[in-house]
Amino acid sequence: MQSRLYFSRLGEPFLHKTLLISRPRSFRPFKLRHVPTNTLRQSHSSRPRIANSDFAEPSCTRKVRMPRQHYENVKSSRHATITPTEALATYLDIQDDSERSVFWKATRHKLRWDNLPTILLHYLHFSQLPEDHWDSHDKEAYRIASIALSDRGLSFTDVEDWATIVLEESADERVNVFLTTLTRYPSFLLLEICRTDVLQVGTLKKLLVHIWQRVLHKSSLGFDLTVNASGNPTAQGHSSLESSFGFSGSPIPLHDLEENAFSILIHRLLYQCRRIWPPAVVTVAHMIGPYIDTLPIACVDDVRTPRPAHYRRMCRLQNNLLQALALPAVYEPFESTIYSWSAQKVILALSSTFSPPLILDQPAYQAVVQVLAASKKSAFESRSATLRTRTWPPWRVEQDGMDAQRELEEDLSRSIAALMRKRESGYSDVSFDMIMSILGGQEPDGTPTIQTRAFVKNRPLVSYVMSQDPLNPSIWAARIEATRDVQEAWAAFTEHSEQGGKPSLIMYHAMFRKLVYERRRRSTGYVYNGAPGDGREVQPVIDDNISDFYRSRLRPPSYNELYENMLRQGLRPSGLCLNFLVRHAPSIREGIRYLHDSGLSAHALRYLHGGDTENAPSNEVKSMVSQDMMQVVEPWIIGGFVALLCRFAPRAVLVPKENMWERHRQPSSKSDKVWAVREVMKGRRQKDLQGQRPHPVFAQPLQHAAFLLEASKQKHRPAWHALWKALSQPNLVLIPKLSGNPKNVEIAWRVSAAALKEFHRIGLELDPLGFKHICETFTKYAKLFTKVSQRQEGNPPKASKIVQVLAASKVIKAEFKKLIVCNNPSPFHLPRFNHSIRGVHLHAYIRSIAAIDNYDEIIFALEWMVDNHVEFDAIAERNSREGRHLLLTLIAIRIAVEGTVFEGRAWSLVDSVVTWDGWPTDDEVAKYKMQYETDYVTEKLEQEEASKFKAEGDNRDVIFEGDIIDGAEPEQNDTKKETKAPYRFASRNLFNSG
Repeated sequence: MQSRLYFSRLGEPFLHKTLLISRPRSFRPFKLRHVPTNTLRQSHSSRPRIANSDFAEPSCTRKVRMPRQHYENVKSSRHATITPTEALATYLDIQDDSERSVFWKATRHKLRWDNLPTILLHYLHFSQLPEDHWDSHDKEAYRIASIALSDRGLSFTDVEDWATIVLEESADERVNVFLTTLTRYPSFLLLEICRTDVLQVGTLKKLLVHIWQRVLHKSSLGFDLTVNASGNPTAQGHSSLESSFGFSGSPIPLHDLEENAFSILIHRLLYQCRRIWPPAVVTVAHMIGPYIDTLPIACVDDVRTPRPAHYRRMCRLQNNLLQALALPAVYEPFESTIYSWSAQKVILALSSTFSPPLILDQPAYQAVVQVLAASKKSAFESRSATLRTRTWPPWRVEQDGMDAQRELEEDLSRSIAALMRKRESGYSDVSFDMIMSILGGQEPDGTPTIQTRAFVKNRPLVSYVMSQDPLNPSIWAARIEATRDVQEAWAAFTEHSEQGGKPSLIMYHAMFRKLVYERRRRSTGYVYNGAPGDGREVQPVIDDNISDFYRSRLRPPSYNELYENMLRQGLRPSGLCLNFLVRHAPSIREGIRYLHDSGLSAHALRYLHGGDTENAPSNEVKSMVSQDMMQVVEPWIIGGFVALLCRFAPRAVLVPKENMWERHRQPSSKSDKVWAVREVMKGRRQKDLQGQRPHPVFAQPLQHAAFLLEASKQKHRPAWHALWKALSQPNLVLIPKLSGNPKNVEIAWRVSAAALKEFHRIGLELDPLGFKHICETFTKYAKLFTKVSQRQEGNPPKASKIVQVLAASKVIKAEFKKLIVCNNPSPFHLPRFNHSIRGVHLHAYIRSIAAIDNYDEIIFALEWMVDNHVEFDAIAERNSREGRHLLLTLIAIRIAVEGTVFEGRAWSLVDSVVTWDGWPTDDEVAKYKMQYETDYVTEKLEQEEASKFKAEGDNRDVIFEGDIIDGAEPEQNDTKKETKAPYRFASRNLFNSG
């Protein structure tokens, strides 16, 4: 009974008994059409992308399209038949017309010719052939199709409209044409449109509103809904909503979606949301209720009792969706777990409204555990993690009498409580449950571990097969992760070998992560203030009472030693491990070595590094890159290599003359110091002192990274983020001979603007993180312009410079307008913001426009913040860093408008929000200037870089505070750089942390 208290934290549905195990059906949409191969993906519903899961080893082998001779045997080895929608999708994925013809002839006998997808498929086929080239089968199919269309009140004119939609070049164009041209629509066409990657959030919003309007429009809303050209909802039949939204006509759905089609539709919508709009997964979860209301359910005394057949359907739908909601977002997955958990709670709350409640099967329980394991720790869990002995196992420490009276069950995390609830329902543990238990803070035998946030891919078949293996490498990889320092992690790694196991790639991957963050901690002197397990960061090793002999035995190997040991074991880097190694390589040459060891062909390596590793890039090779790079190199490999290049962007530093190499120094105003390019200095002993010329990629890595992004048309946004972040760094050097010259700042902005233009050209939409980096680069550019004008002792700057800076400011102002689009309250449960813009992004924008004294834009941004302060307050309650960033934004606004006619207006706006605690104080402004003013920061950075170079020599991690990490790697939790505090500006103690 005591444990029931802790299970109740998970929500009311977990208090119901569950008895039935049902195997959910997985839906496997096909690859995309008219989309570059870098967007080929696995199942929307059952597999996350390669960069989004721990404890998984996806292969780096490319998927090759089936040859023509195999089209006749499509799916014959697995299925006796092929569905019309599958046949249509496969046909659209084939690019060659002759191969399409072969496929149609091989599958037409397996399809019903009066089915709408088959009619469209046949139309796409015979519309390219003269009528005298039709065979008897084509003529018969045409005759049957004509009759079938006529019976439905359709014609080939409608089929022509459908063909126009599916042949559009991009998914966004397909959605827009679909929503604007059709008055009657088939459900299969909607499913086909949702199959391809939507790139614009606005397009996805229109699609979601369309689903609410035309699929769920009469289920529970009580009125007909439609959408206008801007994507905003309109309503009919409800007086209050009609006056608010207006009305533009009633939809005419062709027929209702069946259960299977509706489930596929929901899974594909969730996939689209995970890619570009994670908060919208809650909107999709709310669609389940209206759909279930369309089923015939008896209601006795306000209790809904479905029929057995409908009850099974609802249980199956619920369990499938809970599993789909456990998949992480493609970008910033740990930040998006709050939305996944909210969506799961919507589904779980719905199950408790029936009698009997809907039953959860084992994969559904595991899906809940997955989300809880990746979620931010509660205050209770964080406190429990800090009250642990520093020895191993980390038993609980009782600090006072109240701790002594606590029950042991009170230390259980939410994921452990969910696992116990699963066991109570009659499900036994498999290897996946053991992994989640270890990461949740408890070994299967009850021994405590360190609760660690992580995403884990659930593979049910493998989990059942390996459940009895005590040396399962995935379980031991979890043990390595659930530690606090490298010594504890290495002890877990070696214990596996001592028990007779052979380390696998997944275990090496976990150990590499520990070593990388230990190296960063040692090199930067970073002090981790969060609870253990909140992030990847490790704590210092406690070995003061250990002799040197035992200390040497417990010390883990170095990064290179561990890698060499992995190769000796016959393991080659691949998948997630290769991706991590490349992104965190100690040098570009080492990154190329990792790719070579993985089995990547020499042809692909030449595409990545531009030619032979010792000679200048070949113009012939570069001309070939733009043509067939994506056919030779995997997109995620290109993205990882671009991130590696950007980590090694050269930086100008001031160093003592005696440490400077004569060939690369530039004059400085300081007599005892000279400007130097740090990366060239680090490599001088290895190459140039031997008379060899360094590889040109090493000399200009950012230019080569930009070339790779343009040539590959990379649609993985973190690769672009890596470039923009590198360009925003202080004292960046794009042209080595201009080391210390302000010209590099202007070139950096031009490269950022050109990259943004190319980013938009391939159809991508700028997100808040990329916007932040671009604003930081513009701030450098604008402040340089201001600084130069001040040095001219009152002489006005050139008019051309003023025009250039003002023109550049239009770029960031236009992007800001796109990011702050808000949704009005509607019955569709849409998120308030189209983009997850936060205080850190607003702070970067305010600093950028303040650099050009654009006071009107500052007031406009502040008014928008005031209008949406409720949303920011809610975010700050969930994220302790949000309060700090909002305060920094307000301080930047005060500094910008102080002494101008806009100060009064800004002051009154800030005072109108009670939770902001008024206008920033003078003390806060003084601390802000010491921490963020350009001159102070530049001088401090120069001193730190010079001292670290002299003391530590070749150390990569001191150049960037953190590596470029995509959504797969949790860089930190909300408590990484500051202790948790309630969101109240009254404390004002934000500059002393982080």
